[in-house]
Amino acid sequence: MGKLARTRSKAPTPLKSEVGKCLALFRERQRRGGNGTGPSSSASREPGRWDASVRDIVLLGRLAYSWETIAGRDLRRFVYPIRLVRGRLVVLCADSQWMQTLTYLKPQIQANLQRLFPDARITRIQGEVGVIPAVLRESPTIVWPDWKTQPQTDLPDIGNPELIHKIQECRQKLRARLEGLRQQGYHLCRVCGSNLVPHALDTCSICQCRAREQDLAAARRLLYETPWLTQEEVRQQVPGLQPLEFDALRSDMAGEALAQVRALGRSLQESFQGGVWLKMRYEMLRAVIFQTGLHPHLIDLDEPTGRFLLDPAWKEFLALDAGEPAC
Repeated sequence: MGKLARTRSKAPTPLKSEVGKCLALFRERQRRGGNGTGPSSSASREPGRWDASVRDIVLLGRLAYSWETIAGRDLRRFVYPIRLVRGRLVVLCADSQWMQTLTYLKPQIQANLQRLFPDARITRIQGEVGVIPAVLRESPTIVWPDWKTQPQTDLPDIGNPELIHKIQECRQKLRARLEGLRQQGYHLCRVCGSNLVPHALDTCSICQCRAREQDLAAARRLLYETPWLTQEEVRQQVPGLQPLEFDALRSDMAGEALAQVRALGRSLQESFQGGVWLKMRYEMLRAVIFQTGLHPHLIDLDEPTGRFLLDPAWKEFLALDAGEPAC
């Protein structure tokens, strides 16, 4: 036992999550019940002994989260799931009267479980009398507006009254759900009108991301045509552009210009074309501007010192026009 205890003390600490805590509690109970011999002990193989798995613990969390939908609004506060092992669901009842009520509601709960969680494969529901935690008894239940009281919208006649009726019901239920969400402090995004956001915000994260992408695209277009612009000058056209975003754009575009110069230079080595040569010089100028921040009139690619040539191959690429016959 001492050797086993020393071995267990070296085991890693479980994750600080609900699943991790449940696993740790279950393992401790199993260890105590099996006298330290672990799951393979004879006690763990006794008939009727609870032997939960990780899958059962995770599934129990899903059932607890949706228990109001499964059991109903009133039953949820007095009957609550506490264990799930090998298809047997144990629920805690507040007193013997709720235990008796559970007996009559088992078929309905079983049907809801089969409909909502077909992968659970729960074959038996067992009740135990105990104390329901106060946080479950006192937690307020959200009451959604009655969808039947919502106004209907005139729809065009499509020759199918049953389909029109179904569409009307769906629209009424949607209005009721939106009204309930507004009461809880949410509203639809002002831009897309699709995603829910708290009242403190106007737009959802998706629309905010799209807006940032549009701003970055506009800044990229400005820098492509006038790469010598400073951040302050770009921000006059694209408000909200951050220094980190500006530096990242310049770095990316400098790399793109260098790659374009190499591709055009190799193409000229195979077959010289005047237009391609001029395009290569233009990309060279852009690369130097992005690297140095200088204006075009301060850059001379033909300077003898070659201090503006960012790549040793540029000198060879620029000399390719020497053999071109004059017009």
